[in-house]
Amino acid sequence: MISVTLHTGQNVEIDGYRVQRIRRATAAENPLGKKSKTLLTRIDWDDLYYVMDDRDELAARIAQELPTFDTLNTPALGPLWFNAKISIGPRHLSQGYRRDGVRSALSIGSLGRLQLVANTPQEVAAVIRKNGGRVLPILDDAKYSDLVAGLHLSTIPIADWAAGY
Repeated sequence: MISVTLHTGQNVEIDGYRVQRIRRATAAENPLGKKSKTLLTRIDWDDLYYVMDDRDELAARIAQELPTFDTLNTPALGPLWFNAKISIGPRHLSQGYRRDGVRSALSIGSLGRLQLVANTPQEVAAVIRKNGGRVLPILDDAKYSDLVAGLHLSTIPIADWAAGY
């Protein structure tokens, strides 16, 4: 178990093995208010906690319980630590998403949203592979466009004019 200090000052223990991700909390999600000078760490595990613990030190403590806890970089928030064993990626991003330092993406456990990262798809694949996660093929934009077009065609209902529909 890992002891952390919530943004309220309360000390609680969490199971490091169940942590999915930690990263710096954004100003917009800071429960102390957008103008707070206190930098918090966001922990996604069985619940969502905002803690006052130092991210580097917290990541090291979690990694002692969770050997597949690894790191990539976000374009705006700095390092992101995550359980690579329950991750899938790299996810292909269309050119419109690859801006402002975003180069690739992955899915982490049950978080439900893509995690955008500054790392290349090759770097994302290497981290996930090293930790036993699910590695996806790296697609170039032309191959991705062909794949999406093929999926679109497979979802179009087939009309059988001889049968009357």
